[in-house]
Amino acid sequence: MIAAILISYVAVMFVFLRKQTIKYEQTNPEQALPLSVLIPFRGSVSELSGLLNDLNNQDYPLENVEVLIINDSEQPLHLATKSFRFSLQIIDSLARKGKKAAIDLGVSTAKNEHILSLDADVRLKATHLSGFSQAFAAGNDVVVGVLHYNELPKNFSNYFEYYEYYGMQAVTQASVLFGNSLLCSGANLGFTKATYVKTRAIRTDFELESGDDMFLLQAAKKLKLKIVLASGQSSSALLNYQTNLQAVLAQRIRWGAKSVVYKDVSVIAFTLLVAAAVWLQVWVLGALLLGVINGLELFLLFAKITIDFLLVCKHASVVGQRPAFRVDVVLAYPFITAYLSLRALVGKTTWKNRSINR
Repeated sequence: MIAAILISYVAVMFVFLRKQTIKYEQTNPEQALPLSVLIPFRGSVSELSGLLNDLNNQDYPLENVEVLIINDSEQPLHLATKSFRFSLQIIDSLARKGKKAAIDLGVSTAKNEHILSLDADVRLKATHLSGFSQAFAAGNDVVVGVLHYNELPKNFSNYFEYYEYYGMQAVTQASVLFGNSLLCSGANLGFTKATYVKTRAIRTDFELESGDDMFLLQAAKKLKLKIVLASGQSSSALLNYQTNLQAVLAQRIRWGAKSVVYKDVSVIAFTLLVAAAVWLQVWVLGALLLGVINGLELFLLFAKITIDFLLVCKHASVVGQRPAFRVDVVLAYPFITAYLSLRALVGKTTWKNRSINR
């Protein structure tokens, strides 16, 4: 049983590893689509200002772009709006709270058909909007964006975040390219207004504050809409690391908490496979310490660690970074992840001082 699960995990990840990524040509300014950029805000004004400056410096005709900031915080948001080359509007989300409600309000307010959702703390390359516009111009309904960290990791917390997230990003890209999207992130996600309306009509998750991205993706799959990948080189959004390991764990617990209500069969199956492989990795490492491991289990342990690292390397290559590696993080990874899988199922879940309903 142990061998079968680990072999299945390695085989699936190897298939993902072998899938080649794609690149789009730069958008012709004369063919640039009007875009609405939604930014749910509940955080740092300085980080938001950095994102707005990046949008203002896009290699894109910004007269075709409107930016909607949906203020989900309890405090009013005041920004100087005259210095931007795009249209900027700040909307207060007063009646309903949470990112999902903010996105819902933003879509209903947006003037354009093609929408890009960004987290307020990401940073962008100058080619970001061009990459999404090119993907939209091909008639696609959902455009899954790539993300990477703005610098290489410096400490244990950074390395864990990097190792876990880059593997996840590699799986995200490969699954989209295989036509069976498993993951996405609302921090960098494009969709048409018509897609949102269609998926909203069949979604049943709006009592949950979290999950604006994954539930939209799963509904789009159910409706057999066109889901593609944005170019990793031109349209990857840059992330900041969480401030400490506690913040990393809180974020991952929030992500895991919503997985219990997923309905997509392939997503559920993949989630269970990854969870089983992680728990078996913990068991095998424990057996290794006790000296009761057999040769096959040792080989499969090495194979899993290797394939996980190669996935990290693949994503680092896609976004133009060199891979980073720390042995203590690799050894601690399954134990921390196993804890997170349990913690996501029980206990209180909070994010940015707000309780998250399951």
